[in-house]
This record gives sequence, structure tokens and C-alpha cells, in this order.
Amino acid sequence: MITPGGYGCSIDGAGIGYQLFCNTSFQPPELFLGTGSIETELRIKTIQAIICYNKFGNVTLDKSVAWSDISVSRFKFSYTKNVFFAIGCKSYASIYGPNLQDYSISCSSDCNSRESVMDGSCFGQGCCQSTIPKGLNRYEIGILNSTSKDISAIASFNPCSYGFIAEQNSYTFSASDILDGSNFISKGKDIPMVLDWAVGNKTCEEAEKDLTSFACQENSYCINSDNNPGYRCTCNNGYAGNPYLSPGCQDINECEAQSPCVGICTNTMGSYNCSCPKGSLGDGRKGGSGCFQNNQKFPVLKISLGIALGFFFFIIGSSWLYFSMNKRNQILPKAKFFQKNGGLLLNPIIGASKVNGLLRLFRVTK
Repeated sequence: MITPGGYGCSIDGAGIGYQLFCNTSFQPPELFLGTGSIETELRIKTIQAIICYNKFGNVTLDKSVAWSDISVSRFKFSYTKNVFFAIGCKSYASIYGPNLQDYSISCSSDCNSRESVMDGSCFGQGCCQSTIPKGLNRYEIGILNSTSKDISAIASFNPCSYGFIAEQNSYTFSASDILDGSNFISKGKDIPMVLDWAVGNKTCEEAEKDLTSFACQENSYCINSDNNPGYRCTCNNGYAGNPYLSPGCQDINECEAQSPCVGICTNTMGSYNCSCPKGSLGDGRKGGSGCFQNNQKFPVLKISLGIALGFFFFIIGSSWLYFSMNKRNQILPKAKFFQKNGGLLLNPIIGASKVNGLLRLFRVTK
């Protein structure tokens, strides 16, 4: 619980790096991370470097150097979600490392007329952008313009130039951002930048060995941080909630939250099943085959008639085969007896007797 006007919420007893502060001087009260205002758990408001001129090229506002330092915390500026921006005509902005010599990133923007500036385009015409390095927890931005002669030529439509780090998806360049300096000074205060954070200083494999201190609760999994020491916890697919607080992530009822089925939706732990009503076919899913009626009636009569005819022909065939085999079995013994008793020698006599209509057999004995 955060006590108004004081510190009271942190990930550990000392609150090192994660201490939250409720400032009641704002209405409504605002949440601060240490001494910096935060909008959500992972975002802080950006810091701008600004320089403005009048139509004669004289400086009217000089905040051309800006810096931010979170090195005392466990946070890092996200190198995957933040981008370094410079906006303005004939502007040159640089971002320097912690010791002003570790690295530098520069971005140059130029434009000679307001017609050359396009909304949404940040490729050097009124706006330029660049990535930031990994592991950044302190930086300094410096911004410069060209000579006063060059400035006087563009000051009528571009009185100011800016340099800042911001969440990439939270800022889209607009031509109006450079046409009215005071307008963007106010707008820029609400642009966030993202902080990467992690729990402890161990990897997932190391932390999981001690379940008493392991932060990931039920239905969640561990991810190693690639921008600072430690790890983070994320809910499993099909679950939502806070993976750091007991009882952990809870099952999402996709049937209510997403309506993923065109048929019948049945929620399961971590997932769901789609099915079709009785009498219809398909997978029941949106984007799948859905559900459709089967209009073809089952051909009971045709199948029954086919089975009956098949059985009839089977009986006929079986009967013919039976009688044929029975007749063959009667003939074979007689033929064998005939051959055994000199049937081959009697064939000529039998043939002659058949011609005369008379057949006599004699038994020869010694």
C-alpha cells in the first residue's frame, strides 16, 4: 500500500530501485518512481532538448542539452521499444553515453520549405530517428542548428528543434510539430519512454532452484532479461493476471472475452474448444470451416436394396458351387474304380458295344 505523501510500496524491504511515491500536491494525486513521475509500471515521461529562434535567427529558448540518469535504480532504458528522435529543419541532435565518450549517436534533419515536410515520415525531412544502445541507464542529448542565416530562412515555419528518446509506438511525427514551437513543447511532456526492469540478479535457471524466493507464481513462466540482470515472469497462454502475486495468473474465459466460435464454445483451462450443434458439420471456429448443414439424407433404401441383392447373389452362387462340388464328388470315385479295373483296355469294347446297343462285361479268371 502506498501512503499518501510518503513511500510505502516496493519489491523488497529497502525499496531499492522500485520505490513508489504518492505525491498529493497534484489533483488527482500522481504516482512517482523515486523522484520521477510515472504513467504506468514501466514508463516515465520523456526529457526534451529544445532550442528555439526568432525570425532573425536569434535564440529565444535554449534548453539544447538534456539528460536523464536512472543508474541508481535497477531499470534500463529499453533499446527495443524506445527510439531517439530529432525534429526540426536544419537540426543536428546527438545522444551521448554515461561518460560522454562511451558512444554517441547522431541524427540529422533538414527541410527547406514546409511543403517538403510530410506527416508520418521520419527519414530526414523535418524528422529523423535512430536506435539506442543496449544497457543504457544514463544519457545526455545535445541539439544544434545551422547558422543564424540558415535559421532566419526557415524560422517562419520552423521556430524550434527538439531531441528526445520516446517509446516508438507512442509518437508519430506530424508536420504541425515543427510549425508551432510552443505547441510541441507542451505535447512533448506527455510522450513516454519505456524502462526495462527485472527481478533480482539471477537467471531463471538459477532462481528456480530456490522456490521460496522465486517470484513467478502459478500458471506463469520465467524469462531472462536481456537488458539488465535478473528475470521477469509472464502469464502462460490462456491465462491473465499478476504473475508475481499469489495465486498467480488466472484462466481466461475465451468464450466470453473473445467469442472465437461460430458454434458452441466450451472453455477449458488455458484454452477452449469449438463444436457444432447436432445435425451440422465443421470445426465451429471463426476463421475455420465454421458450421454447415448436411443436406444429403442418408440413403437407407438404396443401401438396404444393395445389401439384399448382394445377399441373394451370394446364396445363388453358394448353392451352385455346392451342387457342382457334390456332383464332382460322385463322379470321381466311379472313374477311379473304372480305371483301377482295366478301364483303359475296355474302352474300345465299350465303344463298339455302344454302337451295337449291347454291352457285356466278362470277368477273366485264371
